[in-house]
Amino acid sequence: MENRKRVWLVYLAGITLGTFGLASFASQPVKAATQTSVAKETSAASELPEQTDNQFAPVNTDQPISQAFKDQNLASIVAQSLDSLQEGTVTVDSNLKEAVEGAKASEDSGVIGQPDAILLIDTPITDWTGIDAVAGLFGLIEITKQSDFDQKVGPLIGLLGNPNWDLDVELNKDGIGNGGFNDLMALSKNGTVRYGRLDVSDNEITDFSKINDLLPAQQANTVTGLREKGAAKASALKVKNGSVVIHGGVPGAQFLPDSYNVNQTAKNGEFRLETPDSTEDSTIDDMPTVTRQYSVGNQMVSLDNIYGFNQVDFNDHSWGYIHPMGFIPKITQMPIDSNINEADINMDKFNDVVINNIPDDVNSLSIRTFWVGTDAEADRAPLTNLVTIPLERDSSQSSSSGTTASTSSQSSSAESSSQNQNSSSSQNPSSARKGQAVYALKKIGLYSKPTFTQHARRFIYRRQSRIKRPQFVVTGYAQSDQGRLRYKVRDVNHGSATFGRQGYITAKSAYVVKTYYQKAPKKVQVISPRGVNTYKQGSLTRQTKHYRKGQILRIKKLVKHNLTTRLVLSNGDYVTANKTMVKAVNK
Repeated sequence: MENRKRVWLVYLAGITLGTFGLASFASQPVKAATQTSVAKETSAASELPEQTDNQFAPVNTDQPISQAFKDQNLASIVAQSLDSLQEGTVTVDSNLKEAVEGAKASEDSGVIGQPDAILLIDTPITDWTGIDAVAGLFGLIEITKQSDFDQKVGPLIGLLGNPNWDLDVELNKDGIGNGGFNDLMALSKNGTVRYGRLDVSDNEITDFSKINDLLPAQQANTVTGLREKGAAKASALKVKNGSVVIHGGVPGAQFLPDSYNVNQTAKNGEFRLETPDSTEDSTIDDMPTVTRQYSVGNQMVSLDNIYGFNQVDFNDHSWGYIHPMGFIPKITQMPIDSNINEADINMDKFNDVVINNIPDDVNSLSIRTFWVGTDAEADRAPLTNLVTIPLERDSSQSSSSGTTASTSSQSSSAESSSQNQNSSSSQNPSSARKGQAVYALKKIGLYSKPTFTQHARRFIYRRQSRIKRPQFVVTGYAQSDQGRLRYKVRDVNHGSATFGRQGYITAKSAYVVKTYYQKAPKKVQVISPRGVNTYKQGSLTRQTKHYRKGQILRIKKLVKHNLTTRLVLSNGDYVTANKTMVKAVNK
């Protein structure tokens, strides 16, 4: 047995560090095509964007600013910006030519082209006529909340930029797609603009591959793209027993520049599911720490340890690694369970991501991928993209095919008892529903069978402080031989040795309770070390404010959101009802 185990370790390590370590994700069989609404993405980026719109043509500058600019919002913004670059006062009634010359001739002219020379446009502009007059003056350009901007952004930035100095550009919530982004990259490739920093977050970009057009020195940390709304479409997947298998890791890497060098052993990418049935409070604003590495500790490694890393529950919306293969070198350094035989090992599973418990009425998966470099050579700026995967089902599949794909073989008696989930859950109205999150108040065990025995015990969870209590997603129900209700669960404690494990835990309310408040407390105190955010919507979008640990919030009411709850503040904003983040108080 020891010889077989040693052979397997050598074989597994060789596979990981050899064949898969050299293969990039782009060569994997997962195929995706960008959305048809952005056909311009496939155009050659070697050509500069054409300035066909006469809004960017030169104008007569020997007239008041208010007359030179057709859009008076833009006139006011330009006047304020020119005023900040000189000692004299500039208003919309000032002569545009004199104001520009005054900025260049001012004692503070050394700021021209530097980050302190700011053009901030945060109001929708309907007509850009006159903007040519201030070309080359600014070192930092911030433009937000524009419409019909995808074809204008390239000519505009090309006009305002200067190839003689680095230009910092922030373009947020402007509806920019792949076409506009490719135009921005073309400006750099052709020497029209030299970017110091380019932030294109909160737009509709799916394909960042044109970052390859930047100079090598800029590719590593110039472009940031977070919270992108546009979605690329991947090939459809077949749902079987409520689960799908994504071979080779989740799609998204094929839309990255070559400089990110993504492969199956790299840990520079994470992903999460985004669906209407989210039970996780984290938002895209709470980006993952990619340098974090999961560990199996010093305990014995089992098949559950290994396969658990690539098992994701449909209702679990926390971040996970895109390439499970990245864990294998770490696992192979640990002692292997003596019960593992060579015949038990399925090498293909190490490279697949499995999504479990997909509801019957869900026809697609939305997967957001997050990428950042962690190598020693360069810190790569973070990028995110969204990929939609259509789901297909055989007509012969039962409408109740939402059971979890098991990560290890379980006894037939355990499986049959878990099917009786409706009658089991109805025995106690306070029991958590399938898909809801629960956490442990006291020391509990995770078992492979609903009848708890020492032989069936997989792991013991020690009692923890409130913010560290072990959490689970309920995936089904079962009864022990004595008729006691059990929760069938999946461990969602990221970063722990047990993450991804499935099994049975007690359903006794003295030991396990729902993670989210079910009744509204009058006040709550923030207990999360990272604080909490409040939002305008119950889906926890449109952030309004951040509260630090220790602050007290007044609660107006509690509302349900899918399978979780939210607390509504006295001002109408929404905040999480997760008991590991907020705590009811009487202050």
